[in-house]
Amino acid sequence: MINEIYKLILDKSVSTSNLRAKIIATENFFSVSSVLSVADKYKQ
Repeated sequence: MINEIYKLILDKSVSTSNLRAKIIATENFFSVSSVLSVADKYKQ
């Protein structure tokens, strides 16, 4: 599950809002904000 989220982070075709929805849906132990801050760096 965590690897799936990192794949989404690295996939530039996935928007940050879609990524946020996916992370919230999985309810994993990472905080949404910390994951999205990493995602934003990769998606710039």
